[in-house]
Amino acid sequence: MTTPFEPASVVAARQLATEAHEAHRSPTLLRTRAGARRVAVARARRDAAAGWTEVPVAG
Repeated sequence: MTTPFEPASVVAARQLATEAHEAHRSPTLLRTRAGARRVAVARARRDAAAGWTEVPVAG
């Protein structure tokens, strides 16, 4: 169960675990996920610099 707001670290950990689970299935997926991970890390750093500590959960 998720809450309306979760710490960014929890969201990132869940995303990385999902990516690690899915990446072994396809080299193309691995490259795509690596690019998405770089974007997510850059976004998290930008948000942290702006003072954001939580991210809204979609849904």
